[in-house]
Amino acid sequence: MPRNQSDDGPPRIARLRLPLIRTDAGTQCRAAISEATVAEYAERMIAGDRFPPVVVYLNNTEYLLADGFHRLLARRLAKFERIDAEVRQGTRLDALKFSLSANHRHGLRRTNEDKRHAVEIALREFQEWSDRAIAQLCGVTHPSVAAVRRELVNFTSCGKRLGRDGKHRMQPGKEAAGEEPYALPGRPDTGAEMAAHHITIEVAQKFGDLETTVKTALTRFPDERALILGLIRKVKSDLTHLEQDIGPAGT
Repeated sequence: MPRNQSDDGPPRIARLRLPLIRTDAGTQCRAAISEATVAEYAERMIAGDRFPPVVVYLNNTEYLLADGFHRLLARRLAKFERIDAEVRQGTRLDALKFSLSANHRHGLRRTNEDKRHAVEIALREFQEWSDRAIAQLCGVTHPSVAAVRRELVNFTSCGKRLGRDGKHRMQPGKEAAGEEPYALPGRPDTGAEMAAHHITIEVAQKFGDLETTVKTALTRFPDERALILGLIRKVKSDLTHLEQDIGPAGT
């Protein structure tokens, strides 16, 4: 896995005010927050239980939360004003890498949805990484990464992938057939680009969620295949109308 260059400096422990810590920078890698876990942690905190510090990355003047979302929300629920934080220097991508690797090492046990969500985020943010590099980062098997990549190929195709040894290698794909693959934007530079980047990822994730829901419904209710196919046709029709309403790109 490519090395994180921003982790060279030693971290420090600070007691930060909760409003100073950003939780909306796209570094939350679970499929959903467990409200039950937040409530349990809050009760334990009120009772005096001590928890490990959360991990934040100081990016210029912003503290980006990388690990400890349930703990921070629990502190907020319990009406505490501050939280102990391990402060590291780094960028948003450094915080994201830490978040992707931290959730499979400790804390609340991940669900299959959490694992898939983490892989989807990694595939979109690190499009050139190999399946094995992403699998190592997210703590999953590389065949599972390959399976998710195939499902998202229209959003994450690229000609080269970065392996764990740091070398780029060409991968077979649409380029071989002379077709230009669609790829999500690279690292955004401005606030507006960041917002556009996040909404693009959100739209892609919603389409992925829809596919998963349909496949689950077909597995659980095989006798309703005709009804489900009818719903798929309705969605296709709605998307066609939406595309017509939006019009071609650049207009």
